[in-house]
Order: sequence, then C-alpha cells, then structure tokens
Amino acid sequence: MGQPNSEAVEFSRVVTIEQVGEAGFDLNLSATPAECAALARRFDLLALEGLTAEARLRRVRGGTLVRLSATLSADVVQACVVTLEPVRSRVQDSFSLSYAPDDGLPVREIVVSVNDEEEGETLVNGAIDVGEAVAQQLSLALDPYPRAAGADPSQFTGDDPIEDEKAQAQPFAVLAALKERRGS
Repeated sequence: MGQPNSEAVEFSRVVTIEQVGEAGFDLNLSATPAECAALARRFDLLALEGLTAEARLRRVRGGTLVRLSATLSADVVQACVVTLEPVRSRVQDSFSLSYAPDDGLPVREIVVSVNDEEEGETLVNGAIDVGEAVAQQLSLALDPYPRAAGADPSQFTGDDPIEDEKAQAQPFAVLAALKERRGS
C-alpha cells in the first residue's frame, strides 16, 4: 500500500516520525462529509456515510520501524451486482502495517509469521499518512459482490441478448444441427 501524491489523497492524516515517541502515538480519525464523498467517488460507492478509525503508531525493532495498528469502521452504500439497488453495510476491519525509513534500498516483501516483524512500506519524507492507509484498507475490506436481499441472478436470464445468443450456440446444439444437415 504505497502512499500516493498528497494532492490526490482524499483523507489525509499525516503523522511525522518525530511525533512517534517512545510511548507511541494514538490517533482517532473521522472523515468529514466532503472526504466521505471524495472516497465514495474513488471507490465507486453510491455513498460513504461515515468513516472512523482508531490508530496507534509505535516504534519496533529498536526504533528502526514504525508499526501502525488500526481499526476502522465505515457505513457504506454499494450497488447490488445483480439489481443495482443500493446495498447498505457496515465495514469493520483491523490491520497492521510497518514502515521503514527510506535508506535507498528497495523495500522487500516478506512472508510473515505471527511473531515476526515484517519490512513493509517506506516512510515518505519521514511521515506516515495514516488517513490514506485507512482509506486503502477500507477499499480492501469492501464486499466485492454486494447483493440486495432477495437478489437472484437467475431471475435476469433471458434479458441479455448476448447471453441468449450464447445459450443457443452451445457446442452440442451446433453438433446436433450439423448432424441434422448431414442426414445422419
């Protein structure tokens, strides 16, 4: 989850590495209505009616890495993949990310066991955009196939001329027609 250009970030809450002292740094985030609207456009939502998060930053590995641990909660409205009706849901998710200083070396991705501290994101200008990290995690936590209650994809068969044509041109139907033409 890289950090995009700060001009394009809809929900930015930057914490500098200096703010993360020995005791860590706690941050409560809440998106404004304008930020919610911008994130809804970005993630192709019908609406984002609220986004909050509780975040904690702490130094790990002798202070060389900063660990972000956060819990987010969002009220979203997505379009049903079957009917396009609005589908309201509450998204709740927890995540952790580690940030390392940019020492000019490429950041490696490592498969992490439960007890390991992974190398992860690179600190950009000595800061972490916690808001952008929360927004990116929200996008990952969204239901990729939201369905309205009672939505049944089979009720829509026959309405799509392309699908009807495909159904008529099944391989065995084509073979049967060839067989009939040959008179066998």
